[in-house]
Amino acid sequence: MKVERLRLGFLGFGEAGYYYAKDLKKAGIDDIVAYNNGSTHRPPYTPEFRKQAEDIGVRLVGTVKELAEGADIVLSLVIPKAALPVALEVAPFLRAPVIYADLNSCSPRDKKQAAAAINAKGARYVDAALMGGPLAEGVKALILASGEAAQEFQEALAKFGMNIKVVDGEVGKPAAIKLLSSVLIKGSQSLVFQAVYAAHKAGIDPGFLFQGMERYVGRALTSPKGPQTLADNGMARLGVHAERRIGEMQAAAEMVKDLGIDPIVEEALWKHKARVSRFGMKDYFGGKMPASYQSVLEAMDKARRSTPQKA
Repeated sequence: MKVERLRLGFLGFGEAGYYYAKDLKKAGIDDIVAYNNGSTHRPPYTPEFRKQAEDIGVRLVGTVKELAEGADIVLSLVIPKAALPVALEVAPFLRAPVIYADLNSCSPRDKKQAAAAINAKGARYVDAALMGGPLAEGVKALILASGEAAQEFQEALAKFGMNIKVVDGEVGKPAAIKLLSSVLIKGSQSLVFQAVYAAHKAGIDPGFLFQGMERYVGRALTSPKGPQTLADNGMARLGVHAERRIGEMQAAAEMVKDLGIDPIVEEALWKHKARVSRFGMKDYFGGKMPASYQSVLEAMDKARRSTPQKA
């Protein structure tokens, strides 16, 4: 994208948009516009909201049409359920060579549908997964990007400090990485919340709960292979020992229920282990630990082909 003066538009101007705009303004982007239509701030904006934008050099506009016509690159930062509707709303006003970067945590299906609508108008859609937090990291927060204009998007904003990594593959791949990463991160938060609350109800110091996790996770992440070791250990151990761990999770569910807590997390865990046990990996590997997570995946794929109901 060869423009003498980059015009940047924020579709959604909440916390993430505000901190990105603030840093990018300092980095040298002078022309920044924003449109917001949230539950708290929407046109006509309050004087306080306008001042907040003006203080960091952002001009608020009243329609998506104004935003589309005033930007070379549009960064969409809305709530996940609004991502596709907003993309479809702005698509008729986008023209070549505008880049529309969708940074929202929505499904690959939604992103592909949004891409089709936007690309049909001559603009270029980029699936951009925000892997970090603009509040804490500003423009240094990692963004994974795919799409025909991903490289151009990276080159246009890297000079202003944005941390963008182009991912090989079609639109939807960064979205999938983001959501599966969220399963690990947000899922672990739910596990911690449930376990610490139950410990409190049982009169147990939560510190005792994390001693095993420190050995399991800490050693894996500090090993030479790092995350792969964690994947190897997690899939191999559960694959072989899933059946005998069902009872452990059922006992945990009973204990939590006795403490007056809904055992929704523990019940989900034992049901998942029951599902894994149906792949019969203990017999497949002769009771021995698989060499890697890839070995487990190969065994699961083979089980699906031979007995589809196991999937």
